[in-house]
Amino acid sequence: MTGDQLKEIQNRLAGSSAAMRRKDTAHGDMLDAADGYVTAWLLWQLQGNGEAQALFEGPDAVVLSNPAYQDQDIRLD
Repeated sequence: MTGDQLKEIQNRLAGSSAAMRRKDTAHGDMLDAADGYVTAWLLWQLQGNGEAQALFEGPDAVVLSNPAYQDQDIRLD
């Protein structure tokens, strides 16, 4: 998946979203290579977990500076 394809998919979503691509990892390999970002997003969105929220929100959002990822785009409503 290219960065442009990722943005196209994200543009179709309503509400808050987080999109990113792990470098050097094929889309089909993400289930084995993913770290805790998906879990953290769900903890924040579903349970209001503040520690998880800090990974995605604000100028120091961890996901924006993680060198293992590219094309990071966080959109919050």
